[in-house]
Amino acid sequence: MFTHIAEHYPGTKEAKLAAAYLASPELFLKQNKIAVTARKTKSAPKTLSNLEKLNQMIKENSITEAEWKELPAKSRIPYSHENGHLQVKAKINGKDVKMIFDTGASICTLSTADYPGLLSKGTLSKAQPVPIRRPHGITRGRLCRVELTVHDITRRVNILATNEPGVSVVGQNFFKEYNYMIDPFYIRLTRAPYRSPEDKIEIISRDPYQVDDLYKESKPDKKPVSKNEIKTADYQDRFKLPFKRMGELMLVDMEVNDHKVKACFDTGCAVDGIVMPPQFYKLLEIKVDGEKKNIADKVVVGPIHKKYVKVSFAPTLQFLLIGPKIFDRPYTVDQKESCIVFDY
Repeated sequence: MFTHIAEHYPGTKEAKLAAAYLASPELFLKQNKIAVTARKTKSAPKTLSNLEKLNQMIKENSITEAEWKELPAKSRIPYSHENGHLQVKAKINGKDVKMIFDTGASICTLSTADYPGLLSKGTLSKAQPVPIRRPHGITRGRLCRVELTVHDITRRVNILATNEPGVSVVGQNFFKEYNYMIDPFYIRLTRAPYRSPEDKIEIISRDPYQVDDLYKESKPDKKPVSKNEIKTADYQDRFKLPFKRMGELMLVDMEVNDHKVKACFDTGCAVDGIVMPPQFYKLLEIKVDGEKKNIADKVVVGPIHKKYVKVSFAPTLQFLLIGPKIFDRPYTVDQKESCIVFDY
């Protein structure tokens, strides 16, 4: 962010401060008499790493095999397209709401601006405040436990109540135990095989939140490509796109201007293009044309190759977002095989 300010707002007071900090953080803090000290306590709690927090969250949000068996084996949920989103009808504590089916949301959320009074003031005042990362910034929600019904599936789930309008979403904590297929009319859910919390925890040697895990600066090898490989890439209509879990989010591999990068597959991403934080603009060589539109010359996801893709700005994201408009076809999310299957 400091780099973005220094480059895009030259001559301003903020740009000079950002440049001074980037040149020497320790000297900057010393000159401005900013002391960074650790608060000492007699019984300081153990600080968990991001990986430990991730594993703890997976355990806390998993269900038992008996609870899994109680879930409907299949469901066919009708949806409508509204403002580029998949909109479904739902009930929260028996009251009707409209929500977005959002694979990019790890937890369900409710807009108290759109549905005032659905949760009582007493419930909200007692609820734990939780920061929520949005593409435009950080906001605050209240963590509540509700009964959520979507079509014929009813579950007790955690939901974040926020006063932002238009952000009521059905997140991964509601449908993560299902494989789901999105066709032009329905979200078709099929209960996936049961996985214990231990099976869901992937032991990795690196911190999953480090930027260099999500962005790799090296360009792909320029190896000769055989005619068969070209034909497969150009004409294969059915393909599988593997994903890896980061919490409840699905991260897929893609290329932007020949740079390898990871992106979150997000059905709540309604833009016709990709979304990224500003610190990636220079690294991924994003261009700004005469109309002040940000453009990626080339985007590759699996066998799909696109040129001149629109890039939308989102300051607080940790990684890129790609939505269904990049693929423009029905797909099935296979939870067991950890892949997104595109039939044509």
